[in-house]
Amino acid sequence: MTHSEEEEEEEEEEEEEEVEVEEEEEEEEEEEFFRVMRSSAEDLVACCEVGRRAAVTTERRAPGAAPSRPTPDIINIPNLPHGQEEEEEEL
Repeated sequence: MTHSEEEEEEEEEEEEEEVEVEEEEEEEEEEEFFRVMRSSAEDLVACCEVGRRAAVTTERRAPGAAPSRPTPDIINIPNLPHGQEEEEEEL
């Protein structure tokens, strides 16, 4: 091998290493993006669940009508273990 061939091989190896590093960085960015998106989706689902529970506990009535029972200032939403919530709603 001549000196110039060795230099070309070294340059090709360096370029391949740079490409590999760039691909790894892109994969890490994609993973971070999807992790954030999953977290955001989970937060949205949790907010919807709280809203749904609040809607279930709030009585709908005609505008200006008096409530049939006193409305509490704060709606307490118990933290139920998974599965127990469905049983309580059926009662």
